Amino acid sequence: MASNPILDLYERVGHGLYAYARSLSGRADLAEDFVQEAFLRYLQTGRSTADPSAGPFLYGIVRHLGLDLVRRSARREKHEAEAARARAAVSTGVEALALTELEQLPFEQREVVALKIFGDLTFEAIGELVRVPAATAASRYRYALEKLAARLSAHQEAR
Repeated sequence: MASNPILDLYERVGHGLYAYARSLSGRADLAEDFVQEAFLRYLQTGRSTADPSAGPFLYGIVRHLGLDLVRRSARREKHEAEAARARAAVSTGVEALALTELEQLPFEQREVVALKIFGDLTFEAIGELVRVPAATAASRYRYALEKLAARLSAHQEAR
């Protein structure tokens, strides 16, 4: 029976690669994903599985995947902390009412308002981020503000 070069490569470095990925990610499922992704990327390069640099190359891919995970986690934690501070800073009254009304907007409008106000992004940047033309982002923002103004006005009149 002929040997399988991919299996041979995995037998050579797979277990160590998994252990390294696990140490970076802290999770078995992510470590498995990292190893699989590393092998896929390696095979896409067209390099020989017998190449002596295959192991270091695979470890490099796993390292980059781990660093990306750490960066994403740090950004997510930062944004969650900022959101918690923003929620804590919202006082009763008009700000709380405005936040409640903002949550009632359609997602597309709410997203643009949040990116514009909290992210201080331009409509061009928002458009690129949500994959719509800048004019569409601006329209969504305008419609959202009109709805918010009408709802807040209705609450004021109801008092």
